[in-house]
Amino acid sequence: MFIEKAMLNEEEIYILQSRCKNITISSQAMHLHCSESRVNRIIANLKKKYDAVQKEYPEDFPIRTS
Repeated sequence: MFIEKAMLNEEEIYILQSRCKNITISSQAMHLHCSESRVNRIIANLKKKYDAVQKEYPEDFPIRTS
């Protein structure tokens, strides 16, 4: 539901799903052929997107704690 509402791209979906599987940032960066800094920026943008979606649909998405 979040993926659709936030209109995530393929990189963001990969980062989200792999973070849920406890894959490290360095492993994500290697998989995506990018730097760890880029992965961290994607994670920061995912948090912003989640906050925006949560604000619009508070009954469906809990407030983010970290």
